[in-house]
Amino acid sequence: MSKTPVIALVGGVASALLFVALLFFPSPATMLFIYMVPLPLFLIGFSQGLASAAIAAGSATLVAGGFGGLTLALIFGIVIALPVLFIVRQALLSRTGPDGTTEWYPPGLLLGWLTGLAAAALALVVLVQWGGGGDLPDAIRARFQEGLTQFQGDPDTAAVAARLEMWGDVLANFLPAILACVWLVVLSLNAIVAQGALARGAHAKRPSPRLSSIEAPGWVMYALAAALLAWVTGLDGLEFLGQNLAPVLAIPFFFVGLAVVHSFARRFSGRALILAAFYMILILLGFLAMLPVTAIGFAETWTQFRRRWAGAEPV
Repeated sequence: MSKTPVIALVGGVASALLFVALLFFPSPATMLFIYMVPLPLFLIGFSQGLASAAIAAGSATLVAGGFGGLTLALIFGIVIALPVLFIVRQALLSRTGPDGTTEWYPPGLLLGWLTGLAAAALALVVLVQWGGGGDLPDAIRARFQEGLTQFQGDPDTAAVAARLEMWGDVLANFLPAILACVWLVVLSLNAIVAQGALARGAHAKRPSPRLSSIEAPGWVMYALAAALLAWVTGLDGLEFLGQNLAPVLAIPFFFVGLAVVHSFARRFSGRALILAAFYMILILLGFLAMLPVTAIGFAETWTQFRRRWAGAEPV
């Protein structure tokens, strides 16, 4: 019997266990497992191919359903399994170029697809809620306040609840964008980590693209401009849609900003140390560090720093 299906099944079970760990061991530590859920599936897909990834994704969905029922299985299948399969399929596409070399699917197009899917899902949720006469910000705010009331009776947690209450309006206005951005970044980073680890061990089906060469698809800039225009209209539903679409459509420029940083680091002999320090700061500061990196990605559209540094020797 081939070991490939067994490896795929093990990867699927590992992904599902990471997904359900928070249900049985709720803690800040197990919360981190959520961010690694797609990793085993990507490792299987990028090393064994789409068929093995489908086995892993299917088994993971079934295991998640076994622990949490049909609802949890649907969430895992729609949010994790299907997007991973789509990314694996696209990433493993290739063609022979005019010079006879193999051309692999560009990472920028993959990022564009993911951004488009996230934006479309967000827009669908907002428009369905708006068309049904509901007010999504009010619904989010009410659910948040309902959750806080559970902590206000305990003196130890009441102070924390009071501090969290100030974030109610932020969540009410930007929760769809926050969820979509987290989904987009988590999937992208897990794919990058999986491909990088497999390539170093010579187990990847495709060569790793250089992060320093990633480009944002051309349509994203126009879509972002439209979202910003909708944001400033002041119309209830349109404003809410625009202010949530804009951060999602800015994510590709965050990755372009990372590409600029990598290109800059290549000019120095100690680039590994520079990149390690940069990512440590990025992890520690989180959203605050993402803003300037995204701004660098926007600026790259006009400054073309990477093209200027392309021939630079390490100093």
